[in-house]
Amino acid sequence: MRKIYGFSQKEIAKELNLSQYTVENHTANGMRKCSDHLERKLNDKQRKVMTGATGLKLRGKQ
Repeated sequence: MRKIYGFSQKEIAKELNLSQYTVENHTANGMRKCSDHLERKLNDKQRKVMTGATGLKLRGKQ
């Protein structure tokens, strides 16, 4: 909600009848989970590139 509608965490907490700490905690957890997921995806892609398992053809190589 914050990024889409421009609400502060304090405003979100008030609207949802939660403490500001709860909103901050949930936001931080969500950001951590997204970061962890993206890091795993990146590591998988890097591993595939390093092992040649991508199916990509390099220029000049067939």
